Amino acid sequence: MLTPDGGQFPLTGSYLEVAENRRLVIGMDVPGKPEPAVMALELDGQDDHHTRIVLSHTCDSAEERDMAEQGSTMLLDSLSAFLAEKAKG
Repeated sequence: MLTPDGGQFPLTGSYLEVAENRRLVIGMDVPGKPEPAVMALELDGQDDHHTRIVLSHTCDSAEERDMAEQGSTMLLDSLSAFLAEKAKG
């Protein structure tokens, strides 16, 4: 994964559940932890041009929650930028 300041860190995992156009659950590998962290994205099509995304993430501590929030924000910001660029044509 590429951070806003240009840094990189490895991000590996696997898809645990895929419900096309509705739900995506990802198990992300966390260094030093035996079990993956689970992140779920719920997609709710509002109309032809808008989709509401609800993201949830399992966390064992406040520090892990803060890191997950930062990472999730970067992912969603990247998605927004990608979609905005794609909309330009």
